[in-house]
Amino acid sequence: MKKITIIYNTALKDEIMDLLEQCGIKSFTRIENISGAGKSSGPHLGTNVWPGNNDFIMTVVDDSIKNIFMEKFKPLKASFFKEGLKAFVENVEEII
Repeated sequence: MKKITIIYNTALKDEIMDLLEQCGIKSFTRIENISGAGKSSGPHLGTNVWPGNNDFIMTVVDDSIKNIFMEKFKPLKASFFKEGLKAFVENVEEII
């Protein structure tokens, strides 16, 4: 099993939700309107100086779904490389 964490500019919510649906991912946790700064996108701090916010999604999926997700995520990332869009994958040893 793999945990996928996605952090993205709030403006990309529809694209991310569509991607989850395309991959058959129905279980996830989403936290909206978080602040942060990335190397390529700059700060999203929800202020007049640094407008915008990010959202966070975490999901745990089978390895095969992770592979499908990442293959579909790569072109999306290339399309929005300056908007703030990252996916992190980690091993999950146990779920209780």
